[in-house]
Order: sequence, then structure tokens, then C-alpha cells
Amino acid sequence: MVMQSRTGSADTTWQPTEIVTGASELATVQLPDGSIARVGPRSRLRVLSAQDERLVSLEGHAFFAVMKLPDRPFRVQTRGGDALALGTRFQVSTDDRGFQLFVVEGRVALSAKENRTEVAGGETANLIDGRASAAVRVSDPTPLRWMGRFLAFQSTPLPRVAAEIEHVYGVRVVLADSSLASESVTATFTDEPLRQTADVVCAVIGKPCTITDSVVTIGR
Repeated sequence: MVMQSRTGSADTTWQPTEIVTGASELATVQLPDGSIARVGPRSRLRVLSAQDERLVSLEGHAFFAVMKLPDRPFRVQTRGGDALALGTRFQVSTDDRGFQLFVVEGRVALSAKENRTEVAGGETANLIDGRASAAVRVSDPTPLRWMGRFLAFQSTPLPRVAAEIEHVYGVRVVLADSSLASESVTATFTDEPLRQTADVVCAVIGKPCTITDSVVTIGR
């Protein structure tokens, strides 16, 4: 589990490195800027040197929770084209012809040889043979199921955090006070039990947390 404060700053030293996973292996990596990458099986993620942006290269598939640094865009480079974000959460899955992009939160620009399109939260788009498709709304985040019990938030609004905890753990999450909607969370959880995940989220926002009958109540 990785937890960061809402106001903390990250080390932005961007040094080259490489993460390679095996046939049944998953890897969760905190990048130098504080962004989180969940790397899928049979994948290769490389952190590349860059001056004005944060640049990684991907073969295979990975999920990214990107730290918001408006003056330093985050670019995922693939053989078929690039995905560019400022601060968002999204998945990229590559193959020999291009890649598929699924955005959970924020907006990502999909840059191909022939065109460029923007994909918003809850939408997916493909880049095939050098051309980007139009974005399509997705009602069920099926593309993320390979990650297992994994959550990664980067300054994510608390209502969105609550919805994703509900989806992953199969519980109901109640915000006891409407003012909590303005709170945000930056934290990462890998296979943690519900109690620990809820306790950390509540610690980040400085509110009490209770769990009864598969209902998590935040605040009171």
C-alpha cells in the first residue's frame, strides 16, 4: 500500500529504468514523480529520459494513476502512437497494430500518425494502424478486471473513491456529510482488506470511519 498526503510534493527526478513482468506476474510501481503504474503480465514498461515531460514506453498493458503536474505532461509511448495526460487515471493495452485506451478519470489525448482524439473518463478508444478511433462510453469497467483487488487514486474526489471501493469490495459506502464531497485522496492499495483500505482513506481526509453489515460510513 502506498499513501501520500493531499498536499505533499513528489520527487520529479526522472531517471531511466525498466520493469518487465512474466506470464502470470503483476507489478505495482511508484514512478519518480509519485505516479503509480500497475503493470500487467507479459509487459515491459520503461521510464525514459525527458526534459519537459514525463515519458514512459510500454509494450503490453498497464494502468496509470498520474500525479497532477500541469507543467510536465505524462506521455505513454507505444509503437503505434502516444497517450498524453496531465493528471488522470487510465489503462493502455498494446499489440502489434496499435493499442486500446481506457480512461477512468480525467482526459487523455490519443495521438496517432493520421489524427488525434481526446478520451474522457468512462470512455475507451483504439489506435489501429496509425489511426485513432472515436471515443466510446463504457458503462462497465471490464478492462480493469485483470488488476485484481487494486486501487490507485491521485487527488481523486472522495465520491469517486467511494464508488470504486464499492465496486472492488462489493460493499456500500456512505458519506455521512455532504461537505465530504470536496475532499480528495491520493493513495494506492494492492490486495489490502476492506478495513485497512477504509481506515487509510479516512486517515487521509481526517474523518472517522465505521463498517457495519457491509456498509462503510465515512464521517458522522
